[in-house]
Amino acid sequence: ISPFPAGYDTSIVFAGQRSLRSGVPIGSNDVASYSAGFQDVAIPANATTATLTFWWHPISEEGSMSSGALSGAAVSSDAPDKAPQFNAEQERALADMEGLSPAAPLAADLQYAVLADQQGNILQKFIWTRQDTRQWRFYSFDVAPSLRGRTVRVLFGVYNDGNGRRSSVRVDEANLIVC
Repeated sequence: ISPFPAGYDTSIVFAGQRSLRSGVPIGSNDVASYSAGFQDVAIPANATTATLTFWWHPISEEGSMSSGALSGAAVSSDAPDKAPQFNAEQERALADMEGLSPAAPLAADLQYAVLADQQGNILQKFIWTRQDTRQWRFYSFDVAPSLRGRTVRVLFGVYNDGNGRRSSVRVDEANLIVC
């Protein structure tokens, strides 16, 4: 139901033939929209570790945030350090893909990588920012031990506020590694 649902992209790829594209591609008309790709994954209860790894390629005509969030054991040279604040309904709308609208429009575009439950509640934030690096960066995050024994939704998404400046992200080689 989103004007720009997530999909595959063959123009910006880290490895192989395609990557996940989320957000409004440059060259398209910017409208307020949620765009997210996800996969549900069961983490065994007896897992000693769980690590999410992926390659991330952010684009934003709004530019990079002066503050944003990356948490966990991120491997990146340009990691912002503070997150914008959203209420629970707005966070649920972000995690639930295009299914909900927040009570009030968000004030800026947002790119995110999170773990959520199947109801759209965010369980762990990894990336919660807006960046315009236009290059691939590798990230690795430890999954919270409290999520062992649960099925989680690995979710990569973008919210565009419709102000005419588009944001998107490409994700490639995403893996949830469980030992």
